[in-house]
Amino acid sequence: MTRERDALLLVGDMLAALAEIESFAQVGEAAFMADLRTQRAIERSFEILGEAASQLSTELRARYAEVPWRVVIDHRNRLIHGYASIEPARVWQTIVRDLPGLRASLEQAQTLIRGEQPGD
Repeated sequence: MTRERDALLLVGDMLAALAEIESFAQVGEAAFMADLRTQRAIERSFEILGEAASQLSTELRARYAEVPWRVVIDHRNRLIHGYASIEPARVWQTIVRDLPGLRASLEQAQTLIRGEQPGD
């Protein structure tokens, strides 16, 4: 497997984590706020999203600078290391405010990475 192929898989993992978050969030804000299981499921998917981003090469992240890689990675780090101060309302705001644009940027990067694949 080439490094770029690895990148394609990692971006795929990120898109899968986004799909999980969107699926879990379909319960709506009130249900999310009232259900610790849904909160934890969404937090875990955010962690996967950020971990996959952190495993991408610096060069690739620079090549697709329209994706807010640092924000995604920092969000993961806050969830992992600042677990005691997670505010569900802020997590929900992130879902509503930031995920649609992130999805679009990741899908664009995925398409471009695929186009770079020799012989696919």
